[in-house]
Amino acid sequence: RRPFTLRGLGGAIRLESLIVLVVLIIGLSIASPYFLSLSNAFNILLATSVIGILGFACFRRRRR
Repeated sequence: RRPFTLRGLGGAIRLESLIVLVVLIIGLSIASPYFLSLSNAFNILLATSVIGILGFACFRRRRR
């Protein structure tokens, strides 16, 4: 059985992973009023930017 995927940007996102992400965002925003703040979003983007850049570079190098 193949997993459900959403195609976009040359890759696939598993639908189950997307559902879990949405549930986590909803749960955390209910649990804390600071979760959906602009400063928290900036901190999350800043913390994950290095990992994202390195992952993208490895992905692009592997596809050549």
